Amino acid sequence: MYQSQRRTARRIPFRLAVTLMACTTLVGFGWSAVPHLTARATAQETPASAGSSAGTVTPTPTPPRPLPLQMAHIGSARQLIVATGAKIGSKNGTLQFFNYEHGAWVCKMTVSARFGKRGLMDGTRRREGNKTTPTGLWKMPNFVFGYRRHVPSGAKMRYRRITRKSWWSSRHGRTYNTWVKARRWRGEHLYRVRPQYELAVSTGYNAKPNQSVYGRGTGIFLHVRGKGLTSGCVAISQGSMIKIVKMLDPSKHPAFAIGTLEPGSPTSIWAY
Repeated sequence: MYQSQRRTARRIPFRLAVTLMACTTLVGFGWSAVPHLTARATAQETPASAGSSAGTVTPTPTPPRPLPLQMAHIGSARQLIVATGAKIGSKNGTLQFFNYEHGAWVCKMTVSARFGKRGLMDGTRRREGNKTTPTGLWKMPNFVFGYRRHVPSGAKMRYRRITRKSWWSSRHGRTYNTWVKARRWRGEHLYRVRPQYELAVSTGYNAKPNQSVYGRGTGIFLHVRGKGLTSGCVAISQGSMIKIVKMLDPSKHPAFAIGTLEPGSPTSIWAY
């Protein structure tokens, strides 16, 4: 460019306005708060050729990867329920339902969730009865349960209806952390828990085929929300629970993950 023709290129401020659906980020946290989801877009100035004006090129921002692709150990799961809280001790958070379809992970639902009265806790350190919600990743069972007469129309999972003989066992041995039918048993009497167990499903925490350690706790479910916080379960609205029961598909090997939004922490959702 000759001196007589040189023009000073004006830098145009670059403002990247990204509207994110709740399924591609996590409620309450922006791009800057979660490094895994940071948009890497920078305005670059392109030098003008001789005899032409200098200009700018606005790059296309790279869309964030779906959360399941950012996690470490989802294995063969093709459905994933993810509950997240800000940090250890959080008593409220967000629940998302992801489904793998047509070669991609799709978020089908994002709703608010409640946790245990003492908040989130590392699942490997939890003890029975401490009213915390454990973090971790587990394979889910192939059935849902509740005291409704019938499972919602369209559900694919087997349904177990709660009766007066329905218990969730805390007895040491082969029945530990499983559904038991008996007149009396050591564990939680499911028939007494209303409205929470109108519909419910086990997260798989501390239950086979996942690692099961006696004393870490039993009966960590996803269930209908009651009046307050839970004793360790994850609770959502009745309408959201019905939708999840309809979407769960045992052929897709559903898994359940609970974690924090603290990058680098062993309880971070991205570590599971």
